[in-house]
Amino acid sequence: MPVLLAWSLHLTLGMTGIAAFVLLPSLPLRIIGLLLSCVGFTGIATLGHVASHNATFRSPLANRVLFYLSFPLLLQVSCSYWRYSHLIVHHPSPNVTGVDDDCDLRPVFALNQAHLSAFAGWRERWPLLQGLLLLLLLPLNGLNIIRQGWVRLFKVLRNPGRNRLAPWADLGCMVLHLALWLALPMLFFRPLDVVLFYTLRLALIGCGTFAVLAPGHYPAEAACLAPSQRLSADFYLRQGATTVNFRTGFLGRFVCSGLEYQIEHHFFPSLSHVHLRTLQPMVEAWCKDNGIPYRTFGWGEAIWKSWLTFVTPKAIVSDVETLRGAPGVDPPLPQASDEEPLVPPGVPNAECS
Repeated sequence: MPVLLAWSLHLTLGMTGIAAFVLLPSLPLRIIGLLLSCVGFTGIATLGHVASHNATFRSPLANRVLFYLSFPLLLQVSCSYWRYSHLIVHHPSPNVTGVDDDCDLRPVFALNQAHLSAFAGWRERWPLLQGLLLLLLLPLNGLNIIRQGWVRLFKVLRNPGRNRLAPWADLGCMVLHLALWLALPMLFFRPLDVVLFYTLRLALIGCGTFAVLAPGHYPAEAACLAPSQRLSADFYLRQGATTVNFRTGFLGRFVCSGLEYQIEHHFFPSLSHVHLRTLQPMVEAWCKDNGIPYRTFGWGEAIWKSWLTFVTPKAIVSDVETLRGAPGVDPPLPQASDEEPLVPPGVPNAECS
């Protein structure tokens, strides 16, 4: 099966890179090995994402096994956290303020004008500093995801709901990860060296996941919606208005596992990523015929635009219908609209999902 083969290749690349870093005497070769290892584990993350949508195998159990192997066991990312933040909250409401935590990076960063106004101070006077701060703190992205995962996992363990086994399986994989990646290596290497190497790996993988995930929703062309728009208009308009695609070559597709086709993925999240490339021309044509925003950038350009959002935070759109275009005409770009409270009365926040 192509997906399983790709996952095996990513794992082989990741482990071979680690072996090269540990065993090779040449520093340049060790650095190359470390970078290749992080590319491999970034690929593990993207394929784990596919499995989390039950889009890898026909069997839900097989998808679940790959999901748990990829996220908590190999990456120390809690499945309980990912299900909640990505499947329950993000996909139905991408870039909706007050709902989607992926577009709320407070108290460190402001991604929209409302958050920026709340910060005030140096962020409004010198917005470039926020972009520079991102470059300094981006290596902590992986550690922050792990922290959020543990917090969410313990919350679920206290109130597991109907599926009582899942969070314990999640916890077991998380603990086994620590045993395999920290405790076991400390039997052969100095504990400080193990911790430093582990932290360095997490920093690089965190940068890799940002490069894969951020371009789909951070550029200014991916609108930031007011909370009242969570269920307004039609599903496809909300998804197309808040999402963009990016182009990449063969190696990029190998690493991204379909995340470059972010619009198609949001339209059909349970569809395997191996079909998204074939589906893309049909989705683009349908969007243009129906006035749905459909934008594609080069991968480097999309990453650059994602960084620019930290320099110039996005306006909040209070009526997503203003982003619908006429058939065959490019839809308008997101613009500031009437201000409204971030969480108006009657709009549930993400915790109620």
